[in-house]
Amino acid sequence: NYLPNNTLLKPARGVHKAYVWRADPLVASFLPRKRVWIGNGANGLWSNPANWQSNAVPENGDDLVFPATAGRFTTTNDLAALNAMSLILSNVNYRIAGNSVVLLGGFTTFHTSGSMPVDCAITAGTVNTTFSARNAAASLELNGALDLSVFAATFDGSGTIRVPSVISGSGGFTKTGTGTLRLEGSTANSFAGPVVVKQ
Repeated sequence: NYLPNNTLLKPARGVHKAYVWRADPLVASFLPRKRVWIGNGANGLWSNPANWQSNAVPENGDDLVFPATAGRFTTTNDLAALNAMSLILSNVNYRIAGNSVVLLGGFTTFHTSGSMPVDCAITAGTVNTTFSARNAAASLELNGALDLSVFAATFDGSGTIRVPSVISGSGGFTKTGTGTLRLEGSTANSFAGPVVVKQ
């Protein structure tokens, strides 16, 4: 159900402001859309409409979902300067390569075991940038360069997150959850922000 226009939203106790709801098509246009990978194309390119449900190629601000079943699991981001709200992957066989992605929200894996490699570079796009391997026997391997930019990313989950690449940027990161974070790069990291561990 949707609120009709001009509905008065009453404040909670101790809050001194009330708001009037109005549907705003401009605001609605910025809500993230879900793009679901099906992998039915002749190649694994993200620009190929046949690889996405309803032939909907990702655009900036979209949630990208890679489900447990798909026609192919090796994928290549050939889209330029893509800003993704989130990436959600549910099969250990996925491999993501290609152009860098600006991550505005979470990168979450739900595979139950094994290591999932991600070979494209990732740049943190907001303070909400989070990397999470949800299951204890699973690992997420961030092989591409990781640029924290000016933000503080979070590493979370019950699994292992491996970072063999260089972490750069003026931001830092926080480690939460029961899992393990392994910084394995052979070249020194250059990020300048603080590291916080909450376990």
